[in-house]
Amino acid sequence: MKKTISIVIAILVLLLMNPISGRASEATDLLNGSFVHFGYSETTEAMTIKQFKRVLNEMHSLGMQTIILDAVRMKKSGAACGGGANDFYWVAGFPNKLKNVLDEAHKRGMIVYVGAVMSFMNCDNFHKSPNQELVYQDIETNIKTIADNYKNHPAFGGWYIPDEPGADFSLIKKISYYQNITYQLKQLTPGKKVVMAPYLQPGSLSPSDLAYVAALFRDVTGIDVQAWQDGTGSFANSPSSDWQNKYSTEDYYLELVNHLGSEAIWADIELFNVKSYRSASVARLNNQLSAARLPSKRVSWLFQSHMSPSWGPGAGFKEARRLFASYQALYGFKGAYLSYEGSYRWITPPSSQYPDLYGELNNARTADPKKPFDSGWVGVLGNAQFVFDFLSPTNVDWLGVHVLIQPNSGIASPKELQIRCSVDGIKFGPAKRIASPINGTDILSKDGAEYVISNLTSLKFKNCTSVLVTLINTQWTFLSEVEIARD
Repeated sequence: MKKTISIVIAILVLLLMNPISGRASEATDLLNGSFVHFGYSETTEAMTIKQFKRVLNEMHSLGMQTIILDAVRMKKSGAACGGGANDFYWVAGFPNKLKNVLDEAHKRGMIVYVGAVMSFMNCDNFHKSPNQELVYQDIETNIKTIADNYKNHPAFGGWYIPDEPGADFSLIKKISYYQNITYQLKQLTPGKKVVMAPYLQPGSLSPSDLAYVAALFRDVTGIDVQAWQDGTGSFANSPSSDWQNKYSTEDYYLELVNHLGSEAIWADIELFNVKSYRSASVARLNNQLSAARLPSKRVSWLFQSHMSPSWGPGAGFKEARRLFASYQALYGFKGAYLSYEGSYRWITPPSSQYPDLYGELNNARTADPKKPFDSGWVGVLGNAQFVFDFLSPTNVDWLGVHVLIQPNSGIASPKELQIRCSVDGIKFGPAKRIASPINGTDILSKDGAEYVISNLTSLKFKNCTSVLVTLINTQWTFLSEVEIARD
């Protein structure tokens, strides 16, 4: 009965969501930009300018126009909340590297917000003395050099304050810290915007209360933009409301926009899975974007690691190629999204305890990774196998399956994904075999994690009428959404 009720809820939610198709929705509904991370090391560059140019080209191809540099100045870990003026350093390559960053962005018509001083990673009470005075001093001496050299650069849009607060009344306690930093930055570069990125954590204020606090925070500090992190990757925050979730990210964005206006609110979309810092499902990403329609921009954390086909596989995550290709296909940039262009049938029937009653594998909703009894999970004891039949023969390049990993409940990551193509719907060719990168040193030992197991390079299957998918497992296999795309 609970599952039946949940299915009715899921149908209502899907009817209220933006429709998903193989064509692009309005550009304002998609990702408008991303944070860019050049690392936290004083000596080792996390990303070279050559790599940065490739990533910019990829972002630009998807219509992204906004870049936020994570941080260019850092506080040394050993200094914690104390230390002195010498306990801050430039991220490797900066400040000289910034000219190339701005020049390359300008060539592509993109705007850059430059991260200032980051101290919260090493100092919990970053807004208190003596850390606050040390940060102010570093802005006056070192961040000032950026303003002096680049404030008139056509790609320089303003500043980003890297220290991140949460979504509770503690925002009020931090007002003076952000107020002083904002005042300093605006004195250095009059007319330029200041951006911050607070996060929606479990136990946040109600949407209306948070919006009231956020408006007060804006009015006192003078910060122009609050880019609220959606927490869907960090905390499994639900993008859309249902009867089991008190508040959704959609609820929060609605109230924030109502109180502060759309231009003052951006959505910070997390591209990674819960408890497995790897590329999320494109269906989940679509739900996140749908929930963030009202803010004026949607920026991502972190395109380069989780979605860049050039940088991600080497320095980020190999699953990035799959998410980039699926995103291109789903929104009509290139190729085609195939998951909704056909039907599927089970070879290994799901358990009656965790049945597939409403086409959970392609209903445009990923199941909740913190709730194994979520209606979206389909459970198969051992190997899970199904066939997807297309409406017409098609090439298939990417296939990913959203799975649950909860060892305490006997739900394990599949050991291997096998994919076979049939050109006649009867005989299937040799399998492409993908071993799961999830292991005991990654997330297998953690509880309540999600992952999208997929091919890491293009399948290059030709003229498939069907694909046979097998997930090899010795324990329970829990799966929800399947994404299939053609380049």
